[in-house]
Amino acid sequence: MASPEYFNKFFDPDGDMQDYIHLLNIGTLSLPSGRLIAADPLVGLSRDTPPFTRTILAGEYEVVLCILSEDPRKSYGEYAAARVCFTNRPAMRFEQALTGTEDPVEVQAGESFGFPVDTGLACFCDPRVCAALCDFEEQMQQEKPDSDLYNDLWCDLLEENARRYPDYQSDSGNWLNFQIPGTDYHLPLFRSGYGDGCYSTYWGLDEEGRICQAVIEFIGLEDEYRTLLRKQARKTFQPDGQQINGKERMASRMAALRGIVQQHPEGHLPLANRVELYRHIGNPVVVQRILCECCKKVYPLWEQYVCKEQSFLRLLRAVNDFLFHPQGDPGKRRAAREKLVSQARQLSNYATYYGENARSITAYTIVKLCYSILCRAEDVLLWEDEEYEGEDDTDSNYFDPDALPPDFIAELAYVGQPGAAGTATAPLRREYWLWFLDMAETLYNHPQQEYLTLPEPAPEPGKTLFTRRQSYMDGSYPLRPLTEMIRTIQEHLQGAGWDKTEVTINIFGGISLFLSVEKGTEKQLVPAPDKLYNLAANLRKQMYNRCPAEGAWMECLLTLTLRGDFTLSLNYDDKEALSREQSLDTFAASFKEFPRSRLFTPAWWQNLLSYDTAYLLSAAEKAAMLQIHIDGDVLSVNDVPLEFPLSPSALVRLLGEERLAKGYSTAKDYDGNPVEYNRTSFLLWNDAGIMAARDDEDYNRIPVLYLQLLERTETDTSVPLPEHPFSGTFSLDGHPFRYEEGTTVRSGRFEITFSASAKGYVEIACPSVRCHQFPDHHYRTLLQENRRLALDDKEHIRALEKVEARGKEYHPGISNKKLLLQLSKDYLVHAFTALSAGYAGGKSEKYLRSILLDPLAEAVLKRYEYRKIAATDLLPVISAFILLNLDPRDFGKFTDRLKASGVHDFMTDTLIRYKLPGWEIADTTVFPEWKARLTATPSPGETTVPGAEESPGGCDALIISHAILKIKNKP
Repeated sequence: MASPEYFNKFFDPDGDMQDYIHLLNIGTLSLPSGRLIAADPLVGLSRDTPPFTRTILAGEYEVVLCILSEDPRKSYGEYAAARVCFTNRPAMRFEQALTGTEDPVEVQAGESFGFPVDTGLACFCDPRVCAALCDFEEQMQQEKPDSDLYNDLWCDLLEENARRYPDYQSDSGNWLNFQIPGTDYHLPLFRSGYGDGCYSTYWGLDEEGRICQAVIEFIGLEDEYRTLLRKQARKTFQPDGQQINGKERMASRMAALRGIVQQHPEGHLPLANRVELYRHIGNPVVVQRILCECCKKVYPLWEQYVCKEQSFLRLLRAVNDFLFHPQGDPGKRRAAREKLVSQARQLSNYATYYGENARSITAYTIVKLCYSILCRAEDVLLWEDEEYEGEDDTDSNYFDPDALPPDFIAELAYVGQPGAAGTATAPLRREYWLWFLDMAETLYNHPQQEYLTLPEPAPEPGKTLFTRRQSYMDGSYPLRPLTEMIRTIQEHLQGAGWDKTEVTINIFGGISLFLSVEKGTEKQLVPAPDKLYNLAANLRKQMYNRCPAEGAWMECLLTLTLRGDFTLSLNYDDKEALSREQSLDTFAASFKEFPRSRLFTPAWWQNLLSYDTAYLLSAAEKAAMLQIHIDGDVLSVNDVPLEFPLSPSALVRLLGEERLAKGYSTAKDYDGNPVEYNRTSFLLWNDAGIMAARDDEDYNRIPVLYLQLLERTETDTSVPLPEHPFSGTFSLDGHPFRYEEGTTVRSGRFEITFSASAKGYVEIACPSVRCHQFPDHHYRTLLQENRRLALDDKEHIRALEKVEARGKEYHPGISNKKLLLQLSKDYLVHAFTALSAGYAGGKSEKYLRSILLDPLAEAVLKRYEYRKIAATDLLPVISAFILLNLDPRDFGKFTDRLKASGVHDFMTDTLIRYKLPGWEIADTTVFPEWKARLTATPSPGETTVPGAEESPGGCDALIISHAILKIKNKP
């Protein structure tokens, strides 16, 4: 509850607050009995609705709404609170208004109570007025049985009232002072804040403790007041740099901040103080230079404690030159900024690779600095963030690790003991922040002067090749996989008239294989047989197992002549000679999969690895290599059969500790802005390369398992990327897997879907689809994409309607009416497609009702606003309403539109009659086939209408058939 100070400030705004807070008198409230009710006027008022226990003098009182708006045209506003005053005396304190039905224990404990709103409207009322309203509504229903207050009366009155008093109202109306016919009673009703919810009412008491007013609070006024104060402050704020004595003011500010650091028990400089400092510096470029100096301060820790790889030094030097030595016009600067961010993204995986080393966060500081440059330091200038209320970046409950600013990440790197208590690291923290303040003051006074100097990067380490005993020969004969590779190529090219062939094989997580043939002087690429991929992997593994200390080759070139002579060139160490460029973390991950001795690891590769790297492969690591097999209806991990859907605890027992991660799909809205949708919770086993998606309907079920079989070269935010690919064995029906890009195969009751090879993962599901026309993956994708499109359509329609109401064009050259006509069609198509895909894919009716019934119902009504719906489209829509049990009130709105358009058909009428028994049924139909199935006598134990999946319409037919079955099985 807001304190009296905030209630009074909002209903008596002064000064600049009048730019945001507006009061609207909506007329009188009748209180003939002196008892007060606060309720939803459509569903909360009945003869049994209890009034509040305290009473006031009977009479007529004015109701005033408090509206928050910055629109000078008064076209919109947020309804924050409603107040009725009974006397002219001010309220000195407030207490909750209670009805006497509350639990005394909860009242004593200070719990909050309120009235529910389900229709987006609220009101003050009196029990006698309530009774008169009930009498009037009963009279309406006697005259017209299917009538209701809102659709048959208030809807029109609200729209008319909005035309007469347009200030802060939508076209459909946001408030109404309703005089009950046949009485002198006035009932003011008004929009309830942001819509449905539970809202509290408070008595305002004067200094003598007498009731002087009542207030309903829709929006947290105390939080809103703080937000308004911040808006005012931003309008009048002047940085130190814009004032005459700016340097003296900054020196005084720095002295105060040093005192805060000295007195802080952990030696920390809180984020709120740094935000204040950056605001007063007032120049984002200077702020970026300060953050750059923080990175320069901690960079030496990377080479000292993590590894000698200097890619981050080169990136930091490029950033430093960009900030301190700017060159080129704005276009070139923009391109340089984007190039820095691109380089940072390429290194971001490598920056987080050594997560167990506390100093490795140094690299991530540099990556974050590049992101800060991209957004011009707005991510650290939280002054513009209305939701920021002074939280500190040490609070893990508030700040996501990915959102931490570079200056604080640099502190963590400098301290290097993230698990230690704050007081234990206080001296190091204090040392860092005092240095920070000295540096920031110097840059403020001399912004072009670099504070620290970066070292020159060392020359790239040379390539060191070693003589190996590891061989692809077994005595005088090639190893069996190599022999099989030669025979496979010869059979594959038989009769092609070739003279010589070459096979280039690159193995990093996945296998890249290119087969070329020579005919005289002509050389061309030809498709390679799938069998070669497994043979190449087996050859590499057998060679490695012969002498693990020598490592595994990265790439090989097999040259084969027509006579059967061959040569095999192997590349173990030369990264510059690879046919495909590899990221740094790929080399580190490859080493973890196939460790070597230090003797056989070239200097450039050693520099990529952590100082605590184990250069030998232990027997325990070999034994722990995972084996996942699918054989018929059984999936087993390390020979342990698992039941589908899986349980998180079973996977943890087999795979070890997991990490929670989020996946999401991305798209662009109508304005071209990126949006995220289909958020999914994953369990992630980084070392194993395994991801598990939690079920949308049951968090403790895992219906889908993912294996990252290949190195991922294409971003896919819908499935989180593990740190390492799956390095174990995966077989289907006793055979090693073959990666068949973009296909779905079945094994028993399992569906295995292979993503594009650039994404590199395979999806294992055990679906329970209702329609087997397509695989489960198809239905899930169709549901997710069309649900997102439907929500986009909804927001776009709202935006168009607002623009139309203001008499403006949304899109030059295309009328708003034409756009709305198309969008209403798209909205209905997308909502129904999502629903039918979810139903065909086996989603429960309860789940589909929760996420798609409301959008579908709204889409139907929106379509009717701009054009009638074709009769052929009505049958699947009404069937969906029957299956998912659409609320009678919403069903009534829909059938009202049908009545108005005069649409009648035996099939649609029969379905409607299931919900509305009085609905008349036509004799004719445009669906004779469905009529025959509806009128046929059901067979014992029938669970669907025969032939549903084969009927025209696919998933639509499935919904229609199940709706028919529901009607036929009605008791």
